[in-house]
Amino acid sequence: MDGEFQYPYQMAFDRDGYLYVVDIMNSRIQQFDKNGRFFSTIGKFGTDKNSLFRPNGIAIDTKTDLLFISDSYFGTIKVFKNGESLGELTEQNGNSLVLKSPTSLAFQDSKLIVAETLGNQIVEFSINPTFSTPAKNNSEPIETSQKNCLACHLSWNKETAQPDKQGQLPDGGFSMCYSCHNGAIVDSRLRIGVNKQHSSVYDDEKLKKERFVEKRADKLPNDFPHGEHNELNCASCHTPHTKENIEK
Repeated sequence: MDGEFQYPYQMAFDRDGYLYVVDIMNSRIQQFDKNGRFFSTIGKFGTDKNSLFRPNGIAIDTKTDLLFISDSYFGTIKVFKNGESLGELTEQNGNSLVLKSPTSLAFQDSKLIVAETLGNQIVEFSINPTFSTPAKNNSEPIETSQKNCLACHLSWNKETAQPDKQGQLPDGGFSMCYSCHNGAIVDSRLRIGVNKQHSSVYDDEKLKKERFVEKRADKLPNDFPHGEHNELNCASCHTPHTKENIEK
């Protein structure tokens, strides 16, 4: 419902003191007035350039009223103005700017500052405030029942079904799980590094690549969920699916 959240995350104020809150799993931005009353929503669920899939970071240019929203899964940054989508932030060559899990944003002195968590760095971008009129959105609205599954099952969509570099479909891959389990969702993530749990998450890229080439020493059974290169993934041990307790 309006004014309710499914994992609220980063927040920002505009020049008039209105509060914007990222509502991650509802794939929207909720706006509240100075008295904390719900005012409006911005964005809708989808995978096209004008929609929000896994919103995380938010920043506002109070001089131009441009609203920037980062997508922690696709790595893109959406741009809105007056509640309307202007598409994605692009580089000088016209291609969409793609980062490694941009989870937090800030705007200062005409620069967009991005926390690129999987890139292990903070990056700055100079922003050209000139944008064209809002892009037309020809996609059909997605029903809530479909959205609940498509929030992770991108393999059901022909345009987003491509395996990643590990040969893993997006549904149970690390990038998908990390797009929420990066601090946005309260869980046991603080224990991940204890006693070398999930050590591969923190290994450098060279060691990760070696693991894809070398044979596993533990002889992983073929029927155990794994990637193309016999690599364990998040879905090998974990599932986001839950069932309610049934009273007999």
